[in-house]
Amino acid sequence: MNKAFTLLVLIFKSAAVTAQLNTFESGQTIRADKMNENFDFLQQELENRTQQISCLVTDIVGSWIYVTDSDNDYEVGEITFGAEGSLSLVVQTIEDGTNSFDGSYEIKNECRVEGELRVGDGIWEVYSFPADDGGTMPVLVHKVNDGGYGSATLHRRNRPSVLSD
Repeated sequence: MNKAFTLLVLIFKSAAVTAQLNTFESGQTIRADKMNENFDFLQQELENRTQQISCLVTDIVGSWIYVTDSDNDYEVGEITFGAEGSLSLVVQTIEDGTNSFDGSYEIKNECRVEGELRVGDGIWEVYSFPADDGGTMPVLVHKVNDGGYGSATLHRRNRPSVLSD
C-alpha cells in the first residue's frame, strides 16, 4: 500500500498537488481520515486531468467544410485548424467570389474550441465543439463588428481542397 501511495504521489507530483496532500513524519501515527483526504484529492486530480486530455489536438486539426444558402446566394467554406493554433477560412459565394481570412484558435476545457478570424476590418469570434463521431463539428460565429451571428455544421474533409483564391 505504501508503494502504491508513493507511486501515485510521483505521478501527480507538482506544486499544486503536493501542496494539498497531508504529509507524515517517520514514526507518526497515520490517521485514516488524513489518508482518505489524500486519496480523495488524488482521485479528484486524476479525474480533472482525464477531462482535460479528453480532447486531443488531432480531434480538431485539419480541414472542415460547410455549405449554407440564403436568398439568391450560397456559401461554400473550408475552415482549417492548424496544429500550432492557426485558423484559416476560405469562403466562396456567387456575389463575392472566393476570399480568404485568417486568425487563431485554442482548445479549452471539455474540447471547446474558441477562436477569432480577422475579416476585413472586423473580428469574427468562432465557437465550436467537435461531435463524438469525430466527423462533424457545429460552429457558431459571432460577427463582432456588426453584432450578427451565423452557424453551420462543419464536416471533416479528408481530401485535398478545391477552394482557393
